[in-house]
Amino acid sequence: MLTKVLSLLRTSPIALVLLTVLRAQPTFWTLAIEDDPPLALPPLSVDVATSDAVFMTRATLSPAARARLAAGLGFECVSAIDSAAMGPSIQTRSRPGRIPGDPRLRIEYGEVAIAALGRGASVEESVAAALAEPMPAAVLVGAAPDATVPEGWKRCGDMGERPVVWTRQLNVQHSRFDGGCRRITFMDGALHEPEVGALLRRYYARREWGLFPLPLRGIAADPDGAVYWSWTDRIVRTSSAGDVLAAVDVRGHQGDLTWHDGCVVVAVNQTKSDDSGEGHDSWVWVFDDKSLEVVARHRLPEVRYGVSGICWAADRYVVGGGLPVNSRDLPDAANEVHEYDAGFRWLRTVRLPSSCSGLGIQTAEFAYGRFFFGCYGEPPCVLVASPDLRQVERLVGAEAAHGVARGPAGMLLLGWDRAGSGRHQGGMKVLPPSRLWKLN
Repeated sequence: MLTKVLSLLRTSPIALVLLTVLRAQPTFWTLAIEDDPPLALPPLSVDVATSDAVFMTRATLSPAARARLAAGLGFECVSAIDSAAMGPSIQTRSRPGRIPGDPRLRIEYGEVAIAALGRGASVEESVAAALAEPMPAAVLVGAAPDATVPEGWKRCGDMGERPVVWTRQLNVQHSRFDGGCRRITFMDGALHEPEVGALLRRYYARREWGLFPLPLRGIAADPDGAVYWSWTDRIVRTSSAGDVLAAVDVRGHQGDLTWHDGCVVVAVNQTKSDDSGEGHDSWVWVFDDKSLEVVARHRLPEVRYGVSGICWAADRYVVGGGLPVNSRDLPDAANEVHEYDAGFRWLRTVRLPSSCSGLGIQTAEFAYGRFFFGCYGEPPCVLVASPDLRQVERLVGAEAAHGVARGPAGMLLLGWDRAGSGRHQGGMKVLPPSRLWKLN
């Protein structure tokens, strides 16, 4: 009997989805490595190290951690899980001979180990560190260029890239140089896209549906698998396969939407003034998620150029603001997000450290430890921000301006819209977050 049950679980698509969600969620993160950091480091004393022996590796280092490093506080090495960043950080300033084998230059981040050997590691030290690594999934930074990669490990990047990085049981999704910094995006391998991705597409169908007079502005999903669509003047609730469960016609310009605590919250512009001005009348409307009846409305006077993207992030709403058409010509223009508590009392406004995007932020989601902001443009882009909104990476060519939502099993749901003969069709794609970096 047990054998039959296990066989059923292996062959049932629904069971496979549930088992995938219940097991450890995949981790998507970017490791940023600076072999020669462009920081104003104070001179190192002779008895500590020469300036060319400075080595730093950081996983999306937060501003506070960068400030500590730049201040020259006298440490030889520091390892910490940085809550303000998207992941762990390892900072090192030391003599090369002191770095290899130092246990302080190691972080266990979930089920992944990140170890920094630093500059000057020998072939023997590099191989020994790899063979002694107890964690099954690991990143080793600073291996000797001439060392032979041990069995089970693989080199990340080509032979000319420095510092040398070895990985074990990690999928490298993307690697590039950004100024003097090398950025590597990883997926921890808990999710196998060909197997699970194809399965999820059966339930979150990438099929064409809908013939609406106005474009798709956003999508959201609830824990039960229902999907919510904003078509500018109509809110629609469907099953994950696209079957319509409820729909309501609404006035105003209905933008992006998010689900939270039994409600669908939609960013709404009641009236829209000239795109070059600040006279937009910004609101959020709160709908019951089953009946789609309006249960509350809140005005957001802090949003200058019209409310657009919106998401719930653990304990607050984060609302993205639009920008006028000529925003690149305005000296004070910047992509702005506004934070509100659960009752839509304003908390703060943040000007993102990124260049302006076309018409500002259109869609928003907080998923897998970071914000995703979809933006129009030629080409479009996605802004990926740390939880504290202080660090932003711009992914050019990635498109999420018609909707972005968290899906099951570590997936993102991205809305798409196509116009023809005065009507709009739409749907959504299902893909892992790491795919966005491949488009950059």
